[in-house]
Formats: sequence, structure tokens, C-alpha cells
Amino acid sequence: MSIHRLAAVAAGLTVGLSSQAVQAQSYSAFDLGTLGGSTLIGTALNNLGQVVGSSTTVGGATHAFITGANGLGLTDLGTLGGASSYALAINDAGQVVGRAARADGLTRAFATGAGGVGMTDLGTLGGSTSGATGINNLGQIVGYAVAGDGNTRAFSAASAGAPLVNLGSFSGGRGSTPTAFSGANAVNDSGKVVGSATESCNCAGAAFSSQVGVPGISHIAGLSGNISSATAVNASGQIVGYTNGFTATPELPPHLLGNRAFVTGPNGVGMTDLGALMGGVASAAFAINNLGQVGGSFSVGSESHGFVTGLNGLEYLDVNSLVAPIAGLYFTSVVGLNDVGQLLVTASNSRSYLLSAVPEAGTNALMGLGLGLMGVVVARRKARHRAEEAAV
Repeated sequence: MSIHRLAAVAAGLTVGLSSQAVQAQSYSAFDLGTLGGSTLIGTALNNLGQVVGSSTTVGGATHAFITGANGLGLTDLGTLGGASSYALAINDAGQVVGRAARADGLTRAFATGAGGVGMTDLGTLGGSTSGATGINNLGQIVGYAVAGDGNTRAFSAASAGAPLVNLGSFSGGRGSTPTAFSGANAVNDSGKVVGSATESCNCAGAAFSSQVGVPGISHIAGLSGNISSATAVNASGQIVGYTNGFTATPELPPHLLGNRAFVTGPNGVGMTDLGALMGGVASAAFAINNLGQVGGSFSVGSESHGFVTGLNGLEYLDVNSLVAPIAGLYFTSVVGLNDVGQLLVTASNSRSYLLSAVPEAGTNALMGLGLGLMGVVVARRKARHRAEEAAV
């Protein structure tokens, strides 16, 4: 199917869910609450539906949190002795990583034990600050840290407490002086690391991939813009993120194209412009599960709405069409997507919600656990085909 055909199909799909699709599968929206303050922003979830992020407290501080399974119950993870902390990733054992303030005011990467218990300062690369952004099911950790020369570099660590390995940066002009910044965003269970690093101009980031414990980063093929970032990677090595330019569309100047979501094929090979499916509007991808479903945000008029795709980025849905409307509220972004189909979404009220499929009578267990999203896509496709046949 051509890109133009896919874009046309996607445009038709976003008009609204057919009644048949709604009957095929609906989603519940669970407000995660807060730690006593007014806001809570979730950043990641695991396959048990445990969510992590940061929330304001009764006293006005911002603290990292972890929930129980399916988003139930909030636990304050505390800090490293300072005023604030932020949880950024979680694995299936409930190990959490992020950044937290120490009593001396410095911010350091941290990791917890299973279930969010304890908080370990992961140190730096010789400088003063660091932050951890990803952890896989082997306990390997990635993030960013200030090095002894004052530059911020992507790092990996074999485990909490293991030495941080400097993954390096791009060279100026791809062959001379190292540039100023690199930072990792995620790591899969094979140790593939993805993130963003500045190019020779030191003014914009470029998406990269690397490997845990191995210094050196590589450009992701298919991106030609001057701004890009790789935000997540799944078990098969499919990478998602955003860019303002694609090699396949050199006729579109980066400043006109704007940031658009992308997804690669397995092992980072092949590039799909998800923005093309959405009519070319601004978009960004923040999450991908092991089925190849992608989540992120895209522009809808003056608003940002969360989206989720079918397998390998084919077709997409505005997540606001999956749940019953909530007065005065809409979902702005999908920031997490697990293998049972639960979606972690950010809402316009500065709170986060967990969307879960509601099993229908006669729905098999797997569908009820979360592949219901695919049921919606399939039902919509069947409804469209019936409508096309009736029109003939």
C-alpha cells in the first residue's frame, strides 16, 4: 500500500470510531491521582501496569513515585537527601531509574531495587550531575552524566552500582572535534541504546544508537533533518522518535517539514514517516511495545492529542476516541505502551491516566488483556471495507 493510500486511510479513520468499533472494544481511563499535590506526570510503565513518574506533594515538592499493578496505589520513592526526584523508567521487576537531588544540592542518577525499594546514587562520569533515563529487564541502565571535561555524555552501566561507561559523542563535522552533548533515552533487553547527540554545530540533536558497555554512537539511517531524537526501542530493535527531515523526502526543507514521528524496522533498518500517515502535521513518538505498536502525540488544530498505532506503525488512532469523553479534558500524549495494550497518557489537566481495555462478553483472554486495541483497528478496517462494498 502506498504512503498516499495509507495517509488517506488514516485520515478517514480519525473522523471517529464507528459504532461497530466501539462495540468491539472500549477502554477505561484510570486517574492515577497524586502524592497530595495538584499534578502528577507519568513517564513509563511496565508489563504489570506499574507506572512511574513524578508528582507534587502536599508540601509542594516534586517526588518520584511508583504505583502497584494496573496503576493502583502511589508510593513516594523519596530523594537522595535533597528536595526533589523524578522517576523516568521502570523494568518488569519494578526497578526504577531517574534523577534525584542530594543534600548538597547536586542532582544524580538513581536506581532502586525490585519493587522500587531503596535508592542508589549511580554517580557521574567525573563531573557533578547525572540522570538515568532507561533500564532493561537485565538491570542494565542508560542515561546522561557530566564528564570531567564539563561536557554531558550518554552513559551505560551493567547494573546499579556498576561503573558508568562513557558512550561518547559525534565528532565535529563527523570527523574532527567531539561535540558538546550526548544523552541516552532508552535501552532494550539486547543492550541496544538509543538517544540524541549534538552535531558539529552544537545547536541541534541527532538521533543515535549504541550498545551497552561499548563506547561509540552511530547515526540512525534514514534521517536527514537537523533535529532528531530516538526516544524508545523495543526487543526487536525497532526505534521510534521524531525528526524534522527524512532521507526519503529531501524535497521537503526541514524548516517546513517540522518535527514528525518515525519508526524503524527491526534492528533499526528501514524508516517509516508516521507524520505522513497523520497528514503531515507535527508529531513525535515516545513509546513502542514489543508488538511494534507506537505511541506519541500529534497536532490537532491548536491542541496536541495522543496517538497509538497498529503493528509496525500501520494506521493510527487518536486515543481520545478510545474512551468516553471526560468533560473539559483531553489526552495530549501517549508516553507509555506495554505488551498487554495498556496506555499511559498525559492529560490536559497536568495529570496522567492509565487506559486499559475493557473485556467484552465473548472476548478471548488475550484480547481482554490488551490486544483490544488491535481489535478496534481491525473492526474499523472491516467496517470500512463493508462500507466500500456497499457503495459499489
